[in-house]
Amino acid sequence: VLPKRARVLWHFMACLWVYVGRNTENEDNGWFYLDPVGPFEKSETTGGSSVGKIYFSAYYFCMRAMSNGAGELYGNTVNERVVIMILELSGALTFGLIIASLTSIVTSRDKNTQHAQEERDAVASFVSTHKFPKDIGRRVRRHFRQYYQRKSAIDEKKIFKEMSPLLRLEVSSHI
Repeated sequence: VLPKRARVLWHFMACLWVYVGRNTENEDNGWFYLDPVGPFEKSETTGGSSVGKIYFSAYYFCMRAMSNGAGELYGNTVNERVVIMILELSGALTFGLIIASLTSIVTSRDKNTQHAQEERDAVASFVSTHKFPKDIGRRVRRHFRQYYQRKSAIDEKKIFKEMSPLLRLEVSSHI
């Protein structure tokens, strides 16, 4: 299932692509004439049996242009080329946002690991700043590495404090 925002954006761009096709001055040079499903007439965009074909062709083209390049269709007019550049730029920006979102999800997925790494970095900085001998520095770092493997990143006392007495008793007996 496609995300709703992508479908809305593709719909908007498909309508823009139809608009450009309708307003091409030299009809033999525009995408209406060169489309593999076409050729289409400008009058067919307001009614008739080809309205669905025109919209589907425009939607397909915009989807392809935004996801992996314009494909087999290309701009023959200045307006078509401008719209294709907008489509491809929008696709690249959307792809970048998706990658950024996935990266954010992956890196913040395990709060315990992230918190423990931050604490280990602080310990390493402490050892380095105070210029401990290698043996003592290694033992200090090892101690905290083992400590943070057992310790939770969340404040369990605070969580227990917020629970009702009955729920606190149930959770305590479970743990």
